[in-house]
Amino acid sequence: MINKRFLGGAALVVAFIMTLTGCAKTESNSDKQESNTATVEVKDIHGTVKVPVNPKNVVALDNRTFETLADWKIKLAAAPKGLLTEESPYMKDDSVKDIGDHKEPKLEVIASVNPDVVIVGQRFGSYYEDIKKLVPNAAVVDLSFDVSGEKGAPGESLLNGLKDSTTVIGQIFNKNDEAKKLIADFDKSIKNVKDSYNGKDTIMSVVVSGGEIGYSAPGKGRV
Repeated sequence: MINKRFLGGAALVVAFIMTLTGCAKTESNSDKQESNTATVEVKDIHGTVKVPVNPKNVVALDNRTFETLADWKIKLAAAPKGLLTEESPYMKDDSVKDIGDHKEPKLEVIASVNPDVVIVGQRFGSYYEDIKKLVPNAAVVDLSFDVSGEKGAPGESLLNGLKDSTTVIGQIFNKNDEAKKLIADFDKSIKNVKDSYNGKDTIMSVVVSGGEIGYSAPGKGRV
């Protein structure tokens, strides 16, 4: 006849083993989930930043990237709507919270959306450290300037910066082929302009922005 005390002890041992097995499975699933979260290292003005690929919660502050992000159907949690054109899908989307512009930004809005990634642009570059403190768990990427490491004339730095920014957001959102095509088209358009100039004619340069045409620093350009 089996001792009841023995059966009770055996039951406790089995329960304990099952509990340990359950914990092991939970930890294993958690580890598996973490390992499946792809990341990529991108280069910004401050160095190298590890960023999740295809982040779900994105804040974009760089006005040079809005149109590309919109074309790629990237959903934004917040953006400085004062820098957007009326035609921008982000302007029309009420779910995209307004951070204001760089002169009087509402940085607390960034914290409120708990972003995975914040893309900082030149106009918001001075708030980089403040943003990092507000969202310590987010990857903050600063695309303020030329990050290629090449030194050159201001115009060359501007062009490199635009291309580098496109490369970086292509890496973040797994749009590398699309980014390469944009850069190739950009280089081709520059070549077409250079080839069409005879080196003698006087040129008037204008800026087209938000449906308006105007001068940019007439007589003394910034680039």
